[in-house]
Order: sequence, then C-alpha cells, then structure tokens
Amino acid sequence: MGALFFVRSGFGCGVGVTIWRVPLADLSATPTKLAALPKGQDVSNSMSLDGGDLLFGKYPCNGWGEIFALPGADT
Repeated sequence: MGALFFVRSGFGCGVGVTIWRVPLADLSATPTKLAALPKGQDVSNSMSLDGGDLLFGKYPCNGWGEIFALPGADT
C-alpha cells in the first residue's frame, strides 16, 4: 500500500496529539486519523512499521516512556 505517517499536536507536551496516515500514491488525499492520545501523553520523534503495526515511543509529559503499538495501521 505505502503510506506516510505523521503526528500533529498543539503547543506544549501532550496537547492534542493525533497520529495520521496518508497514502503515498496521493499525498494530497485527506489524511486518515488513526489515533488520538490522552491529554498529557506525547510521542517520540521516530516511528517504525512491523508487519502492518505502527510502533512508536509514547510517554507521559512528566515521566518515562514505553514502546506502543498501533495494530493494523498500514491497512
């Protein structure tokens, strides 16, 4: 399929963090919202695909993070 994944947020840590996908074949297409993180949760600056699952670092703004999987993100 091929997709571009990106994160949008408001100003500050953990403000309105959302994860989006847009197909590489049509980057002008309307992005698909995959997830919205709870207030106070943010993501690291790297992501990876593993068998269709999107892996990324998720962390609370006042503590240590963890690896988080968003299943089926590349479908």
